Amino acid sequence: MFISSGVWTFAFMFGLSFGVPTVAIPQLRKEYNETSMIDIHLESWLSSAMLFGGIPWVFILTILVYAIGRKKTFLIISITSLIGFIIVYFGASITYIFIYQVIQGPLAVSQMTTSFLVEYISPKYRGVFCTVQVGTMFWGIWVSNAIGTFSHWSNIILVGIICALYNVINVFLWPESPYWLSIKGRFTKCIESHRWLKGIDERSEKELADLLKINKDTTKLNATFIREHTREFFKVILLPEVYKPSALCLLTISMYHLSGKVVYTIYSLTVIKKITGNESTAYIGMLILDGITVASLYSGSFLTLILTRRMLLLSTSLLTSLFLLSLSLYAYLIKSSLIFENVFVTITLLTLFSSVVSVGPLCINGILIGELMPLKSRSVFVFIFTLYGKCLVAIMIKVSPYLFKYLDLHGSFLFYGIAMFVCLCLTYKYLPETKDKTLIEISENFKRTEGSFEEVKELMLIHTCDSNKLKSASSKNCT
Repeated sequence: MFISSGVWTFAFMFGLSFGVPTVAIPQLRKEYNETSMIDIHLESWLSSAMLFGGIPWVFILTILVYAIGRKKTFLIISITSLIGFIIVYFGASITYIFIYQVIQGPLAVSQMTTSFLVEYISPKYRGVFCTVQVGTMFWGIWVSNAIGTFSHWSNIILVGIICALYNVINVFLWPESPYWLSIKGRFTKCIESHRWLKGIDERSEKELADLLKINKDTTKLNATFIREHTREFFKVILLPEVYKPSALCLLTISMYHLSGKVVYTIYSLTVIKKITGNESTAYIGMLILDGITVASLYSGSFLTLILTRRMLLLSTSLLTSLFLLSLSLYAYLIKSSLIFENVFVTITLLTLFSSVVSVGPLCINGILIGELMPLKSRSVFVFIFTLYGKCLVAIMIKVSPYLFKYLDLHGSFLFYGIAMFVCLCLTYKYLPETKDKTLIEISENFKRTEGSFEEVKELMLIHTCDSNKLKSASSKNCT
């Protein structure tokens, strides 16, 4: 809980910063008394500047995490975020908002490069802690929108400054990641950190033993890549325990962003106002949807204790696709004057969409990426996945105002609904179950590509037997 509070605060700060353009842009238009002062082009840049500004930091933070560890890297991000909040607070204008968004680039990127809690948390509680992190990000967006609805948007920055100060203090007291310590060959510190975080029960000690066992190979592979031995690196890529989970990570990231939830959260005022034609209704609808999103994310975090990853993700993804297609049809019928727009129907459909996408794709995205990410050359793949994810979401946020303008709402809903359905089909076919498994067990599972189902069961039985049972196991099982 202590470690997680710092990571959750990072997520909350990211949500605060992410939500600033949503409420700041309408207020600045009123202050300038001229709508054209912030046109569609400037609006799209202000909304996506933090993500585009974070792209260079994907490379920088990936190197820092490998070179100096998570603790020091988190401290750098905390100080950078604090500077960004202070700058925009004392220079509340369009120019300073843009500068502030760019400065917060490391904060945006940290959600994938440094904030994976899977390394710090026992498998039993990993699902809850990681999904709360995602929920906290949207909680930050809700707080940002609520402050901007009832007061001046600059008050959001005061909350951000307090959070950044807390994180600077919190990070100083962290232990380092046991996985990073193991890779660096600092075994004594690794053991101390692992036992401090996860205790000394039988399962934790087994995870620690497995971690120390694979350290030598992982260190060699990472060092080989850093020295730019390209041939060896491509050998690593061709390993089934590397390329299979890597492809699934990219699919999971795509499902997260192609659900359209992030886009519709940032442009919620524009979307609801476009449907209802009423600004006050748009603000109320925005806060309701944000609240529903946060509640659904926290509900999803507890569902991960009950349901398997596959069941939760597949069922909610199917419903997400259906609700997006329903919204597309509803918006098209309104535009064609075949039906009249009803505020309650609009809010209901958007609420149902927000609920199911938050419980599923948004909720367990971070868990799956952290669980599936290859252990070999991990820092390299963190760079690849983060770069892909941030580029994808930055592009989607940048082009979405043009989608709303030229395809209208029904066209944009249709686009996201089809994209979500395609991702769902691929996930159904290829995603394995990862619930309650250690990172090493998940990685080993991808190696088992041959043999019948019964043979796999026999292998799993051997893996869980104690030493006495192993001695009496049949020669076939041992093989």
